[in-house]
Amino acid sequence: MALACTLRTGQVRAILLRGSFILLLTLLATITSLSAATAFGLVTSEIPSLTVSTEVEHAYIVNGAFETDEQSTRMTFAATQTNGSSLPSWITLNPETGIFTVRAPTSTRGQVIQVRVTATDAGGAKKSVDFSVVVDDESLGCTLDANTDRLARVINCETGKARLRGYSSTGSYRWTGPNGFTSTSQEPDVTVPGLYVLTTGESGCARKVAVEVKAAPAGCKEAEKNKIPVAKIDANQFSGKAPLTVNFDGLLSYDSDGTVADYQWSWEGATAAGPTPTATFEAGTHKVVLTVTDNTGAKSTDYVTVEVANSDYVRYRSYWLEAECAEIGGKWSTGKSSSASEGSYVFAKGESTSSAPSDVPENRIRFTLTNAEAGNFFLFARVDAASNLNDSYWVRVNGKSWIEWNSGIESGRGFQWNEMFGQQLYLNDGTNTLDFAFREADARLDKIHLNQQNRKPSGTGEAADNCYAPANTPPVAVASASTYSGVAPLAVMLDAGKSTDNDGKIVEYNWSWTGGSASGVTPETTLSAGTYKVTLTVKDDDGATASNVITIQVADEPVSNNNSIWLEAECAAVGSTWATKKSTSASGESYVIANGKNSYNSAPADVPENRIRFTFDSPGKGLYKVFARISAPTNGDDSFWVRINGGSWIKWYQGIVQGGGFNWNRLPGNSHQLEAGTNTIDFAFREDGAMLDKLYLTGSNTVPSGMGGTATNCQTAATETVYTHWLEAECAQVGKGWEQNLSSGASNGKYIVFTGNNQTNEPAADDLSQQVKFTAYAQGSGTFHLYLRLDAPDLGSNSIWVKVDEGKWMKLWTEIGGNNLLTNGFEWRRMNDDGKAVSFTLNAGNHTVTIANREAGLKLDKVAFSLSSAVPTNMGGSAANCSAQSQAMASSSKSMTQSTTQPEAAAEVAEGVTVYPNPAVENINIALSSDYEGDVRLTIIDVNGREVSTSIHNKVGELLSVDLSVRDLPSGLYRVRIIEGENQRVQSFVRL
Repeated sequence: MALACTLRTGQVRAILLRGSFILLLTLLATITSLSAATAFGLVTSEIPSLTVSTEVEHAYIVNGAFETDEQSTRMTFAATQTNGSSLPSWITLNPETGIFTVRAPTSTRGQVIQVRVTATDAGGAKKSVDFSVVVDDESLGCTLDANTDRLARVINCETGKARLRGYSSTGSYRWTGPNGFTSTSQEPDVTVPGLYVLTTGESGCARKVAVEVKAAPAGCKEAEKNKIPVAKIDANQFSGKAPLTVNFDGLLSYDSDGTVADYQWSWEGATAAGPTPTATFEAGTHKVVLTVTDNTGAKSTDYVTVEVANSDYVRYRSYWLEAECAEIGGKWSTGKSSSASEGSYVFAKGESTSSAPSDVPENRIRFTLTNAEAGNFFLFARVDAASNLNDSYWVRVNGKSWIEWNSGIESGRGFQWNEMFGQQLYLNDGTNTLDFAFREADARLDKIHLNQQNRKPSGTGEAADNCYAPANTPPVAVASASTYSGVAPLAVMLDAGKSTDNDGKIVEYNWSWTGGSASGVTPETTLSAGTYKVTLTVKDDDGATASNVITIQVADEPVSNNNSIWLEAECAAVGSTWATKKSTSASGESYVIANGKNSYNSAPADVPENRIRFTFDSPGKGLYKVFARISAPTNGDDSFWVRINGGSWIKWYQGIVQGGGFNWNRLPGNSHQLEAGTNTIDFAFREDGAMLDKLYLTGSNTVPSGMGGTATNCQTAATETVYTHWLEAECAQVGKGWEQNLSSGASNGKYIVFTGNNQTNEPAADDLSQQVKFTAYAQGSGTFHLYLRLDAPDLGSNSIWVKVDEGKWMKLWTEIGGNNLLTNGFEWRRMNDDGKAVSFTLNAGNHTVTIANREAGLKLDKVAFSLSSAVPTNMGGSAANCSAQSQAMASSSKSMTQSTTQPEAAAEVAEGVTVYPNPAVENINIALSSDYEGDVRLTIIDVNGREVSTSIHNKVGELLSVDLSVRDLPSGLYRVRIIEGENQRVQSFVRL
């Protein structure tokens, strides 16, 4: 343990060491050669300022800002104001966990509290860190931001300045800061480090927010092009039952041209500071975000998902607890007596009559009371006090103030039950702690009892709740091998050395595979050609077992370089969760991407829509290297799940080149076994935004260059059927509060904008003036996505309300993930609700999409209602609600006569194509007759040449019959374009 603590500095941490065994030996050898290891003591990190809103409880975890090299990493925490005053009652600190709970009353709006928190480690070392708590009030009907990311700013090395960026919905700005600084500018430059506070200076918007400015590092120099830091999160666990305690680790984060200066963590309802915070989560799914800032102020984020399952819920109103089964401090001893319950008691030789002894674990006995029902409890203790000099204790609950229990304890009568008179103990709902500390020496504590009814026990009481042998924790099996692939005969050393048993020891290591077995920690074996599932089974000293399986592939011989295989991603079987996009930088000018989809801890559900499947033939059985041409824009878009021939999923999250467009990358693992004949390789999404272009399978170690060779899989490409319904905003049912304007950047040259007042509350059902209604048609049942083409120019004009059918109102006001929603002119955005992506499972037929004003000034151009998960590009397709025919129908019955009679002269008839009925009202049936087999693309085109809808169908045999709904089309003449391979036919029809 001392080694782990000594290594835990900077970016080398023994408890998270992931390198090879050689690296570990090197580190051990280096440390062993030192004559004496330097102790690092208690080390601190900065704690960022905290902004809270009134009447909203917020948890702020600061334990991660302190680290100790003591063998016991346990610390206690205390806090005051920096002037020495006590904290206000609405700020409390749990001294055991280092978690502040802040709930500011409305009367504290605008206050700034300077807090000093002090940590004490097991060796008695103390360190303090100061931070600020700023009280805002988000319930006020206005907006105020001081640097919307709430992160500190760093003074520029060369200019000596840092720029603050504020936003106020009132347009007024009042900055204050160190040394009497004031400014009314929206974006002032400052030169002095410290806390800067922004208000509006207007009584109608009495909000207050703050931002910290940090000094430039000593001797720093601005790089010509600073590289952003890389945020990386690790933790001891990412799932479990509630309450789940997670030890987070951000020390894997790094900055290649500087240092990581600040770590900030956030999740719903809480924030944390420092590189290694510890937090406890209740049941639910929790997205934890780490933001790191380098020494120049550049930022980067990483996030993980913590899944917490419900635990069995039970609550107790009484407890029986044996003293010898509690957590006993080092200054207490256990004694034996036939008069004591269960034959044992505890006592201390120390004395501390004027005040409680030092608040360290060795001075106390700690009882843990789980699943308590919240309320007041009476405390009884079974004590043997020899005289009135041995008859008192100090007592406290949940780390609060010590209570002096120095009266009412009988002396000279052996073990007796005594009530702590005049003081009830309040227990919180759930888990609580009860501490006894010594006051007078040799007071013998046998047992305690708590109840809510004030019933004094007798005799030795009932059986204790805390004296039981803990349930055996099963061992953890971890199998590895010296190599996982090679050519027969393959010598392999198996290794179970990383297997563990937390409450005992492992006594058996057994290995098995088809045709063989072994035992021991590191057995050696030789394998012939084949694929082996090697199972390690370990057994602990209580008989519990655990298993782990690894796969070893042994080839007859290496594959020839002449058997290399090239595969295009867009020509694989692309699931509907993925989208195929165009790029001149991609091979074949296309690549695939899974936008908005992440699955970090395990591969997503094993269904076709979640994967890209490459199906290909290998000329022979052998070992192949797998290379993939990938574009990974950032460290948040650089990983996939990969599997070969239905085997285990490989988490490919390391070694992929970031930035710089498409690059060739090698799949981890020496080589991968392919079978003679048909093989499959599946890619599933892990991080959205990673773009997959092409695969290269070869026996060579040479990394390919450029766009590679000619792919062999594009003659049998599998294509997804994608249905999209396009709708123009100006042609919807528009409320009178909206105004139509012209713009060359808008689809159809027009858009709508609301010109009235903001409506930040949910829209009233009867206020149709603020609403825009679209009728969207779903061609078949499925999961639909809603996309909006809009112009959100600033933070005061970037939100709307949206609902589908009679569902709830959703607030579109941020990007997916929570960043500010801002566009550069008209851009497409996928619908989200308060930052969370949404989709809609709908039946076939018409559906109503209602959009309502939230902030005036947002410009709405177009809506797309689609089965595709790919965000549209450019101006999208032709709208179905805005054709010339529909406008004519709205104004004159004469138009209907023209649209149903005149087109007959120009009707197109294609050989082998039948459209029935024609004219049509609800549906048409398209029957095709030809020798062609494969994908058939059907496109409906209006008289202006605009594509209304496109669908793709697989034709097997001579005949294909397809039913299409035309119910939502305006009356008029239409054409169906049929494309079969390189052949095209056109058939016209009339919609009445």
